[in-house]
Amino acid sequence: VAMPWLLTGRPVDRYRKAFLRLTRARTRRMLAEHGTLVAEVHADYREAVRWLAWLGFTLAPPRPLGPLGAPFHQATMRAIP
Repeated sequence: VAMPWLLTGRPVDRYRKAFLRLTRARTRRMLAEHGTLVAEVHADYREAVRWLAWLGFTLAPPRPLGPLGAPFHQATMRAIP
C-alpha cells in the first residue's frame, strides 16, 4: 500500500492538460508497483476531489479527521488482479 500526496501551484493551472496526463501516467505506475493507493483529501477542496475521481480513485463519504474534525474523504485505488 502506498499513500501518495501532492502539492500544486500556479503552473498546474497554466499547464492543466500536461498535469492531468502526467499524473494519470504516474498514478498507473504507482498502482502497478504497490497494488493499492490510499490518500486523504479535504472534502471542501472540490478540484482535488474531482481530480482523484477522474484518476479512478473511489472516494468514501467524508468523515471528521484531525484535531479540528475537518471533513476528509479517503480515496482508494486498487489494482485489478
